[in-house]
Amino acid sequence: MIGFWLKKNLCDLWDNMLAVVIPNACLLVLALACTFMFSAVGMIPQNAGLQNIYSYAALYVACAMFCTAVFAAGETAAKISRFESPSFTTFFAELRPCLKDGLLFALVVWLVISVATVTLPCYFLMWKDHGSFAGLILAMFVFWCVLVSVLSLQWFVPVRSLMHSSVAGCIKKSYVLFFDNAGFSLVMALNTVALCAISVVSLGTFPGVSGIAVTHTNALRLRMYKYDWLEVNPDLTKEERRDVPWDDLLATDKKTLGPRKWRSFLFPWKNEK
Repeated sequence: MIGFWLKKNLCDLWDNMLAVVIPNACLLVLALACTFMFSAVGMIPQNAGLQNIYSYAALYVACAMFCTAVFAAGETAAKISRFESPSFTTFFAELRPCLKDGLLFALVVWLVISVATVTLPCYFLMWKDHGSFAGLILAMFVFWCVLVSVLSLQWFVPVRSLMHSSVAGCIKKSYVLFFDNAGFSLVMALNTVALCAISVVSLGTFPGVSGIAVTHTNALRLRMYKYDWLEVNPDLTKEERRDVPWDDLLATDKKTLGPRKWRSFLFPWKNEK
Protein backbone atom coordinates (compact mmCIF):
# COMPACT_ATOMS: atom_id res chain seq x y z
CA MET A 1 0.00 0.00 0.00
CA ILE A 2 2.84 2.38 0.87
CA GLY A 3 4.49 1.86 -2.52
CA PHE A 4 1.31 2.72 -4.43
CA TRP A 5 0.67 5.67 -2.10
CA LEU A 6 4.09 7.14 -2.90
CA LYS A 7 3.56 6.54 -6.63
CA LYS A 8 0.13 8.18 -6.60
CA ASN A 9 1.52 11.13 -4.66
CA LEU A 10 4.18 11.71 -7.29
CA CYS A 11 1.74 11.40 -10.18
CA ASP A 12 -0.90 13.60 -8.56
CA LEU A 13 1.56 16.36 -7.71
CA TRP A 14 3.09 16.33 -11.19
CA ASP A 15 -0.22 16.20 -13.03
CA ASN A 16 -1.74 19.01 -10.94
CA MET A 17 1.28 21.25 -10.53
CA LEU A 18 -0.59 24.50 -11.16
CA ALA A 19 -3.32 23.63 -8.64
CA VAL A 20 -0.56 22.95 -6.10
CA VAL A 21 1.72 25.91 -6.83
CA ILE A 22 -0.99 28.62 -6.72
CA PRO A 23 -2.06 27.88 -3.09
CA ASN A 24 1.60 27.61 -2.09
CA ALA A 25 2.29 31.06 -3.54
CA CYS A 26 -0.62 32.46 -1.53
CA LEU A 27 0.67 30.77 1.62
CA LEU A 28 4.10 32.29 1.06
CA VAL A 29 2.53 35.75 0.82
CA LEU A 30 0.61 34.96 4.01
CA ALA A 31 3.83 33.89 5.73
CA LEU A 32 5.44 37.17 4.72
CA ALA A 33 2.48 39.11 6.10
CA CYS A 34 2.71 37.22 9.39
CA THR A 35 6.42 37.99 9.59
CA PHE A 36 5.68 41.70 9.33
CA MET A 37 2.91 41.32 11.91
CA PHE A 38 5.25 39.69 14.45
CA SER A 39 7.89 42.33 13.75
CA ALA A 40 5.35 45.08 14.37
CA VAL A 41 4.22 43.46 17.62
CA GLY A 42 7.84 43.20 18.76
CA MET A 43 8.34 46.91 18.21
CA ILE A 44 5.44 47.94 20.46
CA PRO A 45 6.95 49.62 23.55
CA GLN A 46 5.32 47.70 26.41
CA ASN A 47 6.40 45.78 29.48
CA ALA A 48 7.20 42.07 29.24
CA GLY A 49 3.75 40.96 30.39
CA LEU A 50 1.86 42.93 27.75
CA GLN A 51 4.46 41.99 25.16
CA ASN A 52 3.73 38.30 25.77
CA ILE A 53 -0.02 38.89 25.49
CA TYR A 54 0.40 40.70 22.18
CA SER A 55 2.76 38.01 20.90
CA TYR A 56 0.39 35.15 21.68
CA ALA A 57 -2.53 37.11 20.25
CA ALA A 58 -0.53 37.58 17.05
CA LEU A 59 0.28 33.87 17.10
CA TYR A 60 -3.42 33.02 17.16
CA VAL A 61 -4.15 35.40 14.27
CA ALA A 62 -1.36 33.77 12.26
CA CYS A 63 -2.66 30.28 13.10
CA ALA A 64 -6.19 31.27 12.08
CA MET A 65 -5.05 32.62 8.71
CA PHE A 66 -2.86 29.63 7.98
CA CYS A 67 -5.47 27.06 9.06
CA THR A 68 -8.10 28.67 6.84
CA ALA A 69 -5.73 28.71 3.87
CA VAL A 70 -4.55 25.13 4.50
CA PHE A 71 -8.15 23.89 4.75
CA ALA A 72 -8.89 25.53 1.39
CA ALA A 73 -5.82 23.80 -0.04
CA GLY A 74 -7.14 20.58 1.52
CA GLU A 75 -10.36 20.87 -0.49
CA THR A 76 -8.26 21.08 -3.65
CA ALA A 77 -6.21 18.10 -2.43
CA ALA A 78 -9.39 16.07 -1.96
CA LYS A 79 -10.36 16.63 -5.59
CA ILE A 80 -6.89 15.65 -6.75
CA SER A 81 -6.97 12.53 -4.59
CA ARG A 82 -10.27 11.48 -6.20
CA PHE A 83 -8.69 11.75 -9.68
CA GLU A 84 -10.54 14.97 -10.42
CA SER A 85 -8.95 17.99 -12.08
CA PRO A 86 -9.46 21.04 -9.86
CA SER A 87 -9.02 24.52 -11.24
CA PHE A 88 -6.52 26.86 -9.60
CA THR A 89 -9.55 28.95 -8.61
CA THR A 90 -10.83 26.13 -6.39
CA PHE A 91 -8.51 27.28 -3.62
CA PHE A 92 -9.89 30.84 -3.63
CA ALA A 93 -13.50 29.63 -3.79
CA GLU A 94 -12.99 27.49 -0.66
CA LEU A 95 -11.42 30.19 1.53
CA ARG A 96 -14.68 31.64 2.84
CA PRO A 97 -16.35 28.26 3.63
CA CYS A 98 -13.21 27.22 5.51
CA LEU A 99 -13.03 30.35 7.67
CA LYS A 100 -15.15 29.06 10.58
CA ASP A 101 -13.24 25.79 10.93
CA GLY A 102 -9.99 27.68 10.49
CA LEU A 103 -10.78 29.94 13.43
CA LEU A 104 -11.76 26.98 15.62
CA PHE A 105 -8.85 24.70 14.74
CA ALA A 106 -6.45 27.61 15.16
CA LEU A 107 -7.24 27.43 18.89
CA VAL A 108 -6.03 23.82 18.94
CA VAL A 109 -2.84 24.63 17.04
CA TRP A 110 -2.27 27.69 19.24
CA LEU A 111 -2.67 25.54 22.36
CA VAL A 112 -0.23 22.87 21.16
CA ILE A 113 2.37 25.50 20.23
CA SER A 114 1.89 27.36 23.51
CA VAL A 115 2.25 24.19 25.58
CA ALA A 116 5.36 23.16 23.63
CA THR A 117 7.05 26.56 23.93
CA VAL A 118 6.07 27.47 27.49
CA THR A 119 5.53 24.46 29.74
CA LEU A 120 8.13 22.16 28.18
CA PRO A 121 11.09 24.56 28.67
CA CYS A 122 9.80 25.44 32.14
CA TYR A 123 9.71 21.82 33.33
CA PHE A 124 13.07 21.09 31.68
CA LEU A 125 14.70 23.99 33.53
CA MET A 126 13.16 22.75 36.78
CA TRP A 127 15.05 19.50 36.29
CA LYS A 128 18.26 21.03 34.88
CA ASP A 129 18.71 23.94 37.32
CA HIS A 130 17.14 22.51 40.46
CA GLY A 131 17.53 18.77 39.97
CA SER A 132 13.78 18.27 40.28
CA PHE A 133 12.86 14.73 39.28
CA ALA A 134 9.20 15.85 39.05
CA GLY A 135 10.27 18.45 36.49
CA LEU A 136 11.86 15.73 34.36
CA ILE A 137 8.76 13.54 34.58
CA LEU A 138 6.48 16.44 33.65
CA ALA A 139 8.78 17.47 30.77
CA MET A 140 8.71 13.93 29.38
CA PHE A 141 4.93 13.77 29.77
CA VAL A 142 4.42 17.08 27.94
CA PHE A 143 6.90 16.06 25.23
CA TRP A 144 5.07 12.81 24.45
CA CYS A 145 1.68 14.53 24.54
CA VAL A 146 2.87 17.14 22.05
CA LEU A 147 4.48 14.50 19.82
CA VAL A 148 1.35 12.34 19.78
CA SER A 149 -0.77 15.41 19.06
CA VAL A 150 1.43 16.44 16.15
CA LEU A 151 1.39 12.93 14.65
CA SER A 152 -2.36 12.67 15.18
CA LEU A 153 -3.34 16.10 13.88
CA GLN A 154 -1.52 15.51 10.60
CA TRP A 155 -4.67 13.52 9.76
CA PHE A 156 -6.94 16.49 10.45
CA VAL A 157 -6.86 18.19 7.03
CA PRO A 158 -7.67 15.03 5.03
CA VAL A 159 -10.34 13.98 7.55
CA ARG A 160 -12.00 17.37 7.21
CA SER A 161 -11.76 17.55 3.41
CA LEU A 162 -12.95 13.98 2.81
CA MET A 163 -15.51 13.53 5.61
CA HIS A 164 -16.53 17.13 6.41
CA SER A 165 -17.16 16.38 10.06
CA SER A 166 -17.20 19.05 12.76
CA VAL A 167 -13.89 20.28 14.13
CA ALA A 168 -14.37 18.23 17.31
CA GLY A 169 -15.31 15.17 15.26
CA CYS A 170 -12.27 15.59 13.00
CA ILE A 171 -9.97 15.87 16.02
CA LYS A 172 -11.41 12.70 17.54
CA LYS A 173 -11.08 10.78 14.26
CA SER A 174 -7.51 12.06 13.84
CA TYR A 175 -6.44 10.60 17.18
CA VAL A 176 -8.27 7.33 16.44
CA LEU A 177 -6.48 7.07 13.09
CA PHE A 178 -3.12 7.66 14.73
CA PHE A 179 -3.53 5.03 17.43
CA ASP A 180 -4.86 2.53 14.89
CA ASN A 181 -2.15 3.33 12.34
CA ALA A 182 0.81 4.46 14.46
CA GLY A 183 3.42 2.96 12.14
CA PHE A 184 1.91 4.45 9.00
CA SER A 185 1.48 7.80 10.78
CA LEU A 186 5.22 7.81 11.41
CA VAL A 187 5.84 7.02 7.73
CA MET A 188 3.59 9.97 6.83
CA ALA A 189 5.58 12.23 9.15
CA LEU A 190 8.90 11.13 7.61
CA ASN A 191 7.46 11.71 4.13
CA THR A 192 6.41 15.18 5.26
CA VAL A 193 9.94 15.92 6.47
CA ALA A 194 11.29 14.85 3.06
CA LEU A 195 8.77 17.04 1.23
CA CYS A 196 9.63 19.97 3.50
CA ALA A 197 13.31 19.56 2.57
CA ILE A 198 12.41 19.62 -1.13
CA SER A 199 10.15 22.62 -0.52
CA VAL A 200 13.04 24.55 1.02
CA VAL A 201 15.04 24.07 -2.17
CA SER A 202 12.07 25.28 -4.27
CA LEU A 203 11.47 28.21 -1.88
CA GLY A 204 8.16 26.74 -0.75
CA THR A 205 6.53 26.67 -4.17
CA PHE A 206 6.56 22.90 -4.80
CA PRO A 207 5.45 20.62 -3.30
CA GLY A 208 4.99 22.97 -0.35
CA VAL A 209 2.09 22.91 2.09
CA SER A 210 -0.45 22.22 -0.65
CA GLY A 211 1.55 19.25 -1.92
CA ILE A 212 1.83 17.85 1.60
CA ALA A 213 -1.96 18.15 1.90
CA VAL A 214 -2.29 16.06 -1.27
CA THR A 215 -0.06 13.30 0.15
CA HIS A 216 -1.94 13.25 3.45
CA THR A 217 -5.30 13.14 1.68
CA ASN A 218 -4.13 10.27 -0.50
CA ALA A 219 -2.99 8.48 2.66
CA LEU A 220 -6.41 8.72 4.29
CA ARG A 221 -8.38 7.95 1.13
CA LEU A 222 -6.38 4.77 0.49
CA ARG A 223 -6.36 3.84 4.17
CA MET A 224 -10.15 4.02 4.31
CA TYR A 225 -10.36 1.02 1.99
CA LYS A 226 -9.13 -1.06 4.93
CA TYR A 227 -11.98 0.15 7.12
CA ASP A 228 -14.53 -0.50 4.37
CA TRP A 229 -13.16 -4.02 4.09
CA LEU A 230 -13.34 -4.56 7.85
CA GLU A 231 -16.91 -3.26 7.89
CA VAL A 232 -18.10 -5.85 5.37
CA ASN A 233 -16.10 -8.59 7.11
CA PRO A 234 -16.95 -8.15 10.81
CA ASP A 235 -16.28 -11.78 11.73
CA LEU A 236 -12.57 -11.80 10.91
CA THR A 237 -10.15 -12.98 13.55
CA LYS A 238 -7.44 -10.71 14.92
CA GLU A 239 -4.85 -12.41 12.71
CA GLU A 240 -7.05 -12.14 9.62
CA ARG A 241 -7.66 -8.45 10.26
CA ARG A 242 -3.93 -7.85 10.03
CA ASP A 243 -3.71 -9.52 6.61
CA VAL A 244 -5.32 -6.72 4.60
CA PRO A 245 -5.72 -7.65 0.88
CA TRP A 246 -4.30 -4.38 -0.38
CA ASP A 247 -3.83 -5.61 -3.96
CA ASP A 248 -7.55 -6.26 -4.28
CA LEU A 249 -8.59 -3.11 -2.41
CA LEU A 250 -6.38 -0.87 -4.54
CA ALA A 251 -7.14 -2.56 -7.86
CA THR A 252 -9.54 0.15 -9.08
CA ASP A 253 -7.20 2.99 -8.14
CA LYS A 254 -4.25 1.25 -9.78
CA LYS A 255 -6.27 0.80 -12.96
CA THR A 256 -7.38 4.44 -12.90
CA LEU A 257 -3.86 5.71 -12.33
CA GLY A 258 -2.52 3.38 -14.97
CA PRO A 259 1.11 2.46 -15.66
CA ARG A 260 3.39 5.46 -15.46
CA LYS A 261 6.96 5.30 -16.71
CA TRP A 262 9.56 7.85 -15.66
CA ARG A 263 9.86 9.30 -19.15
CA SER A 264 6.12 10.01 -19.17
CA PHE A 265 6.65 12.73 -16.56
CA LEU A 266 8.90 14.74 -18.88
CA PHE A 267 7.46 13.54 -22.18
CA PRO A 268 3.78 12.76 -21.56
CA TRP A 269 3.06 12.45 -25.29
CA LYS A 270 5.38 9.42 -25.32
CA ASN A 271 3.43 7.65 -22.60
CA GLU A 272 2.59 4.20 -23.83
CA LYS A 273 -0.83 2.88 -22.98
